[in-house]
Amino acid sequence: MPSAAIVPTKNRDQIEIEELQLELQLTRHQVAEMTLDLEDLKLEVRHFQKAYDLRVAGTYIELDKVNLSMREYKLRLLLVREGVSQAKIEERVASCFKSQRQRLENHEKDATKQEKEIEENNNKNKLSTSQTKHVRKLYLELAKAYHPDKSAEGKEGYERQKQMMVVINRAYEDQDIDTLKRISVETADEIELHDQTFAEKKKHLAQQLECAKGSFSDLHVEINRIKSGEIYKLKQEIHKAREKGSKDSDPIANLVKSIQQKVNAQQRKLTDLINSFQKLSSELRPVD
Repeated sequence: MPSAAIVPTKNRDQIEIEELQLELQLTRHQVAEMTLDLEDLKLEVRHFQKAYDLRVAGTYIELDKVNLSMREYKLRLLLVREGVSQAKIEERVASCFKSQRQRLENHEKDATKQEKEIEENNNKNKLSTSQTKHVRKLYLELAKAYHPDKSAEGKEGYERQKQMMVVINRAYEDQDIDTLKRISVETADEIELHDQTFAEKKKHLAQQLECAKGSFSDLHVEINRIKSGEIYKLKQEIHKAREKGSKDSDPIANLVKSIQQKVNAQQRKLTDLINSFQKLSSELRPVD
């Protein structure tokens, strides 16, 4: 009779090692996915913050300009009533409001610069759907390869991996596919355990697993922190309003509208001041 085939069996230690390796692999995959989710979230919030600042700041600058002009014309009215010459009036106004006018002009330049930067960023890295998917795939591969918790070279290796992740995260945020391709590497997701005893292997894997779980927990906390922030809540509120097709419930639009109403009201007052000044200037003969 043919001899029965010998079926190798695994002992408890081997099974425990394989279970730890599998759990570590799954946890690292979760960490990579959550790291990507966190970077997506940061990018969304950052873009929204810039757009919010630009829309609201621009309207506030307009209001500040009208208010400053009103203060200038109130001074002009006071001086013309005192019989001050036109040249002296303008000299006094320029002197009194020089710093305020300069500060306002600087704010306006900053807003214009920010608007230009946003437009350039929007146009610079517009990727196709397939390219966007490729960027995501590259990022996951690199996050998996360079995550600090995967370093087996002690503190020095950990710091090196950490620095690489900063570069990788920044490239992903900028949708810089060329940089991600340049640093993309083929790497095996295995731990060198050949010359270790079962006890050493289990200890090593358990430590790696603990680090990976710690990273997962930290990422979870950070994502929840961002989502509980006012800017993210405002972004979600506006998104829901737009989905419903309701413009009235857009908080930014409502704020801008409210500020614009103040601008219009102050502009009417400014027009009255200008008319009063021009009328007085024609009626009174200023003395040098």
